[in-house]
Amino acid sequence: MGKWMKNSSKRLLAISVLLMLISMVMAGTLQSDFGKVTVKKIKVETDAGLTMGGLLYVPDSATEENPAPAAVVVHGWWKTKESQSSTAMELARRGIVALAIDMYGHGDSSNVKFNFVDSYNGLELLAALPYVDADRLGITGHSMGGKCCTAVTEWADQGGSVDVAAMVIAGTDPTYQDKDGAWINAYGSRDVCMIAARYDDFEYHGSTIHGPWYNAPRDYASTDRAKSFVNFGENPANIKDEVQVGKVYEKEIDGRIAKRLLYTPTQIHSWFVLSPVSTGMTVSFLQDSLGAPNPLGASNQLGFIKELFTALGLVGMFMFMVSLVYVLIETPAFACLKASKKVEPLPAPKGRGLAWFWGAILVTAVVSYATLFPIATWVNTAPPDPLLPIIQAKSLGIWGVISGAVSLLIMYLNYRFYGKHNGIDLRERGIILPKGIFAKTVLLGIIAPLAAYGFVFLADYFFTTDFRFWTFAARAFESDKAFYTLVSLPLFLMYYIPNSLATNCFRYNRIGGREWINTLIVSVGNALGCIGLLAVQYITFAATGYSRWHDNGSVKSAIGWSYAVVAILIIAPIVARKIYKKTNNPYLAGIINGIIVAIISCTSTSTILYTVGTSYIPH
Repeated sequence: MGKWMKNSSKRLLAISVLLMLISMVMAGTLQSDFGKVTVKKIKVETDAGLTMGGLLYVPDSATEENPAPAAVVVHGWWKTKESQSSTAMELARRGIVALAIDMYGHGDSSNVKFNFVDSYNGLELLAALPYVDADRLGITGHSMGGKCCTAVTEWADQGGSVDVAAMVIAGTDPTYQDKDGAWINAYGSRDVCMIAARYDDFEYHGSTIHGPWYNAPRDYASTDRAKSFVNFGENPANIKDEVQVGKVYEKEIDGRIAKRLLYTPTQIHSWFVLSPVSTGMTVSFLQDSLGAPNPLGASNQLGFIKELFTALGLVGMFMFMVSLVYVLIETPAFACLKASKKVEPLPAPKGRGLAWFWGAILVTAVVSYATLFPIATWVNTAPPDPLLPIIQAKSLGIWGVISGAVSLLIMYLNYRFYGKHNGIDLRERGIILPKGIFAKTVLLGIIAPLAAYGFVFLADYFFTTDFRFWTFAARAFESDKAFYTLVSLPLFLMYYIPNSLATNCFRYNRIGGREWINTLIVSVGNALGCIGLLAVQYITFAATGYSRWHDNGSVKSAIGWSYAVVAILIIAPIVARKIYKKTNNPYLAGIINGIIVAIISCTSTSTILYTVGTSYIPH
């Protein structure tokens, strides 16, 4: 063992495994509140005839003798149940049974267009549990999940078998008026809290998702809509007082004191799922309204710490891919892939070489900037594709093909007019591979990412957790997602193989005198187009109160998953560079990156196979 650990590659492999194990154990321990909460992964067939996946958090204090309050926790579009783990686990720590569901068309649930009935199905499931007090049910949802809160009240008012006593609506507007435009109290005697972020990309502007905004979200508290909400549907023309953010408004309705509460935290739409501030607002309101058996302060949270440990798992997973390649190329089976000599960087570019270096980075960034949102808009508005019904993956795949083609053209022109006269040898740089190694390149390119992702399934099986940070997630998935990953894979390979060629064969040089400087430039440059889009969006938002693309719902949706894309585009060149230096093989790293990104892109988001959702009406 000691001799094995003296090998630096094997030591790195062991460290990567250790990081993932620490991630699993600590995330699972924190999620269970050190053994006080049982977390169960469930999958049920609902009365709608559909399959619904969920994570059920059951505190030890919930028993048949002492039934506990319970709440359904609903994610937003593009997300899955795991994204709401902070809220669900904090509710459970306070003695509230929590069910985080996969909405239909997401995660492990049926791949049909969502129509919010899944949330009502979740309430029905909770109400039937012997350790749940069916008279103390609640619901909280973010973004599209927030719309579920309104939907379940409508179904309950139409004679549904279950109802909620309290809800937290976040990242979406509640119902203010009826179809005739009259101001109404759509929530009756239920307690309702609304969390309206001051820089919400989607809501609180008084318009439709594709329409022009009538007010900046940061000014929402001064609008007639906010006044009517906190005053239980009263006509704002009759309300003289301004809305007091953070104040609990009370009114006796149907024999009980109903509550309304508005919070306006300074954050963007997508940050809600991880924000300790909004998590504290959510769980505190529900614990007070539902009567939590174990009330805790709003800041008493473990969710964000748990997220840091799941992020550690991501680090370990990418380290494992690289170090596994290092170890396997030392074995007889893959020794032919090991570089025959040290792979040296090109000289620091000067003159025309410097223009080619920076020009290539800037041109690809401009192409990325100019094409991502138009492609996302086209894919988002097109009918579902039965072969690849995953909007995010299809958008990124098509975007990648275009960006990859541009990179190939730039590399050809670089070599044709500059490179071949200035030290770029196609065989020496690995562009032309030695004979007989292509098959093993492909084989190792498959083994490394699949072996690394196997640890995600171990985390899921033994600890009911995964590897993630915010919107960047590697989660366990079912067989249908494997099929869609295979369908999307050629698209991702057509980006990540050219990307590895550019990163290593043309841009690996001594600029700045230090290798890390070159790696930093190439990695940030790789994500520059996407970074630019986000910068324009949020600098404009901060300066004017209106986001740059506020009137384009498809673009706003794309922004919601672009944060993870930035991380991936920065990480990919680092992985490619580390592997290239040991193998002089740019194709190996391109295959590895293409496979791992295809898996992540197809398994942690929305999958809508049918344009029409269920016609089932709760009863």
